[in-house]
Amino acid sequence: MPSGLAPLCPSCLDRALAWTAAACPSCRKRSPVAACDHCRKSRAGSFLPEDAKSAAAAGGAQRFVCVDCMEQALERDVSDWMRNSAFAVVLTILAVRYTTQAAFVYVLFAASLACLVFWWFAARDRREPARHARGVWNRLRRRVEREVSRRERAVARR
Repeated sequence: MPSGLAPLCPSCLDRALAWTAAACPSCRKRSPVAACDHCRKSRAGSFLPEDAKSAAAAGGAQRFVCVDCMEQALERDVSDWMRNSAFAVVLTILAVRYTTQAAFVYVLFAASLACLVFWWFAARDRREPARHARGVWNRLRRRVEREVSRRERAVARR
């Protein structure tokens, strides 16, 4: 695992050192094995909890996401926000150095502060996903829905 954190249980979103697909030491549940809707590989994972909007978009089929895609999504969110934060801070420093318009500098400072806060939220969610389960499930659902719609558009173009 690239992050150095304990493995993620897809059922309870808890990080458990002795997690296997057979049983999670925290929740004592078995993880189902099915084809992931994101990477299309059969692995242990979890069905995404449904809400009214995603159930209508999926056409009644419940989406499944594997543990590896869950980990990659959490890692990608942290790295994306880190990159955005670094870019915003560099822009702010350059604006302070080379411009005299205070309003522009204040706007850039606010944007860089917002990026840093979102980076902190993403790192917190990656470290302790069980404490922030609703946001993690929503983020995973959006990623899976985006990937499925991208695939459908590619098939329709052919």
